Formats: sequence, structure tokens, C-alpha cells
Amino acid sequence: MLAVKTEELIGKFKKIIYSNPEGTFLIGVLDTGDSILGNCDPGSLIQGVGYRFFGKWQDGGNYGQQFKFDIFSQDVPHSRTGVIEYILKTCEGTGIGTALAHQIVDEFGSRSAIDVLKSNPDAVADKIIRLSPEAAGKASEKLIADQQCQNTKIDLLGLLAKRGFQLGPMIDQCLTAFGPLAVERIKKDPFTLMVRRMLSAGFMRVDQLYCDLGLPQDRLKRQLMCAWHAMQSGMNGSTWFSRAQIEKAIGERVSGNVRAERAIELGVRAKVLSVHEDPSGREWIAIRADAENEDYVAKRVKEILC
Repeated sequence: MLAVKTEELIGKFKKIIYSNPEGTFLIGVLDTGDSILGNCDPGSLIQGVGYRFFGKWQDGGNYGQQFKFDIFSQDVPHSRTGVIEYILKTCEGTGIGTALAHQIVDEFGSRSAIDVLKSNPDAVADKIIRLSPEAAGKASEKLIADQQCQNTKIDLLGLLAKRGFQLGPMIDQCLTAFGPLAVERIKKDPFTLMVRRMLSAGFMRVDQLYCDLGLPQDRLKRQLMCAWHAMQSGMNGSTWFSRAQIEKAIGERVSGNVRAERAIELGVRAKVLSVHEDPSGREWIAIRADAENEDYVAKRVKEILC
């Protein structure tokens, strides 16, 4: 299947045309007249503030061309209204209210207020009588964190786009889990997306990302995940599998030093796999959650029959 190229649309947010009752989807318009739509909390977009939207153009029928975005990042606003709204939203909880935000912009100008508050909060506190150094310091921290978040969003898009992931929810989950270190964390260990149960992080997608990043093909964790995937896919329709079956499943995907026994040991320590020995001394391996479910069902059936 051909990958759809991710495009970028830049503009100041003007207004919301429609948002669903759940507050998870909206249609809006930019100051350029361009129509946008996507999964987004309406409160995340501030009127008069500039944004970079990443997604693709589509035919909206009677509504004309619309830009369907997967994610967006905020440009530093420069209009007076945009700067004030940005400070109020980003610095919420620091003690900076509408009056103080207006004073900050009046003192430093709409093009410098955010940069000064971010880089030199003590200077802002010296000029604004009612603004304490503590509040200015907290505001600086929040502005810096927000900038890092916006940059990380763009970097995550570059890493995860065109791979079948549901980009909006995936990127939000990555930011929540890992913060500004999300890209480094995923590049080091893509399988953390599966371990964290992130939306659309299936084995085939994550393993392809792992391989494309040039990570060691025979890394022990990858061998464990290959075994887990094979069992999850139901090689024989059973819950339990022999060591020989696991070794074969790993060998089919892993080139290099296949260490099935150590991969199984890692799975048991990580509480991903369970090992059971039958009366003949033969060992069987299962996904731990499946084994526990099977055991629960067996006990319930026994209770009913008794």
C-alpha cells in the first residue's frame, strides 16, 4: 500500500465551526480561510494563535478542500491577543491572571514578552510589581516545558509517520508516558510502545520500526517479543506451546544468535510468560495472562460440576 505523504499547514486559528458533544473532534477555520478537522479537544486551540498542523488535504464534498490533521504544534504567537491567551493557557496555575498577562505584554511587547518571561523571569518580576519571583519562575518552567512538548510532537511525527500508527492518540500517549524524552526512549527500545499498550502498537508495526532503526536483530528482548507474537497469533490454536515450537517461531524472525531459552527466562522474570512441566517432565510455555485465564476457567468449571 502506498504511504500518504504527510503535509503541513500553517495558520492562525480563527474559530470552531463544529465540535462533537464529547469534545474529541472539531472542524475549524484558520485566518487564511482554510478549513481544518481532526481529533482534538476544542479548548486546545486558542483564537488568534498560530499553529502548524500535520496531516493531509482531502475532498470535503460540499465543504470543499479540508485539511485533516493528525497532530498540531503551536507557533509562538506574536499578536497581542494571541500572546496574552498563550500566557494564560500555558501558565495556568502559576498565579498569572488576565491583568498580569496584560501588564507583561504592555511592558515587554507582544514579540518579546514570552521570550523574556521564559529566559529571565526575575527581570519580569522586577518590572511587574504584583508578580512574585516564585510565580515568574513557575511560569518560565511551564513555557519551557510547552516549547519542548511542541518540538517533541514534531520529532515523534517524523519517527512514527507512514507506519500505520494512529498518530494523534499515539503521540499524545508517548508525550504523557515519556515527556520530552519520548523520541530517545522509542529509538532505544521501540517495543516499549507494546509494553505500554499504546494504541495501534501491534507487533508487526513496532518490529518493522525496530528493524528500520538498525537495532540488533538478535537482541534478547526482541526474541521474547517474537515468541510472544507467535503465541498471541495462535500457532496451533492452543494456549501452551513446546520449547521446540517457541525456538522455531523465534528462528523464523531472528537472524543471528537465537537464544530461545534465555528469551523464555526473560519472559518469566518479566511476568510475560508462564512455564509448566507435565508429568513426563516436558516443559510447556504460555503467555502468562492466557495461562491465568485458562486456570480461572478450569477452576470455575470444576466448582460448577462439584
